[in-house]
Amino acid sequence: MSVNTRRFGWFLVLFIFFIFALDAGNLYWGWQRHVSWFDSPMHFLGGAWVTLASIWFFTTHRGNHPFNQRFFYALTALFVISVFWEAYEAFFNFLRSGLWTFNATDTAKDLFCNYLGAILAIYFTKQYVKQ
Repeated sequence: MSVNTRRFGWFLVLFIFFIFALDAGNLYWGWQRHVSWFDSPMHFLGGAWVTLASIWFFTTHRGNHPFNQRFFYALTALFVISVFWEAYEAFFNFLRSGLWTFNATDTAKDLFCNYLGAILAIYFTKQYVKQ
């Protein structure tokens, strides 16, 4: 696999700052209160970032594994992080409201958007990286 890991790493840094900037705008201006679907692109971008970061990590720090194996590791990492993120959201919603609410539809939509982002990230990686 041939990839400029330093350039890829800087791309990941810029990408996460872009996501942070969107989230900061949401917190400051309350976009999610006015645009009910704002959560979906954030999960899409987050899923793409986690997948790209996982592929980068397993490329640079874990040796030369076949792309399919790194792909599997990345999707596993995305699943674990997504489940913990949804638990984090539920916990802080409980702290804020005092009610333990779980919305299975919202969780399924969030996970779906995470994996759509992952598919885009894997497509991008396969196009960008020479096998």
